[in-house]
Amino acid sequence: MEYQIIHDNSNNNFYVNIEDKISYLRYRVINNIIEFYVTFVDPSLRGRGIAAKLVEEGIKYAQEMNYKILPSCSYAAEYIGRKKEYTDLLAE
Repeated sequence: MEYQIIHDNSNNNFYVNIEDKISYLRYRVINNIIEFYVTFVDPSLRGRGIAAKLVEEGIKYAQEMNYKILPSCSYAAEYIGRKKEYTDLLAE
């Protein structure tokens, strides 16, 4: 499945529209820490790796901006926790 994730910087989220359903990763930035606080994928679209792609886009953005990551959303925390290469990106 081919789709493009859009970064809506003015509303602090990454989103994608698939089958007229919006999936998103919402974040906020405070003092060089980016907090991923909500990841949502419509139930009819789950299991396709969409949430993982949203979090990956958030991680890329954090790296570009030199932000540390605070994954307060359970999905983002679990995803980042499984990837040892992202350990150094986590906020203390």
